[in-house]
This record gives sequence, structure tokens and C-alpha cells, in this order.
Amino acid sequence: MRSQILLVLTGSSLLAAGCGGDTLAPPSISMLEYAPMTIPGRQPVSITGTFRFEDANGDVATAHLVILAPGRERQENPSAPIQGGAKQGVAQVAVALQDPVPGTYGFEGWVRDRAGHDSNVLSGSIVAQ
Repeated sequence: MRSQILLVLTGSSLLAAGCGGDTLAPPSISMLEYAPMTIPGRQPVSITGTFRFEDANGDVATAHLVILAPGRERQENPSAPIQGGAKQGVAQVAVALQDPVPGTYGFEGWVRDRAGHDSNVLSGSIVAQ
């Protein structure tokens, strides 16, 4: 199974400057939504989703994704850059799976800021039939 990740920051809103906050605080992500949750096996398929992010420093830099294939094979994907410098926003994610074998695929995603701080991890699963 090969997969590709493409992450694009589709919308963001900046918080007021001078809001203070811990400069060492890691970013956080929440509200993961994605579809479809069931996919056909053995044919290319795209999964799209969104998540919210917050970062007091406004320096979120990359998104990361690990796919756990059936049998628990761990596939790390290249990080995807996030542009902008926003302190909060919504990011859109698209993942392409090439010919997935039937079974349950788990995934874990997080973001990292320019200082190297990782956010919390969000996870989910998709079933290939």
C-alpha cells in the first residue's frame, strides 16, 4: 500500500497581537472530521478531512501523518508544510491511498511548530472492503 499526504491551510483567523502566552507552549489540534470512513479495496481512493489548530506563537510549520495498515505495518509519510503564521485556523487534509488491501487502516496525525514542539495526536480509522 502506498499513500500520499497533501495538507493545505485553507482558512485561518489571526488572534489579536499581544495576547501573551507561553512561548514554549506546543500547538494543539482538535475537531478532526474526515470522509469516507469506508472505502473500496484494491483501487485508488482519496480521503479528505479537516482539523482545527491553535498555536499561541503562530509558528505551526508542518503536519505529520502515520498510517497503520492492516497487520499493523507502520507507514510514516513525509511531513507537509503549513504556510501562514496564523495562531488559529482550520486545515484541510487530502490523503490518497493506492490499491489498499481490505482491512482496517488506522492513522495518527499531528502538527509541529518551527521550534520543534509537537501538538497532541489525533487518530482515526478507515475500513477498506
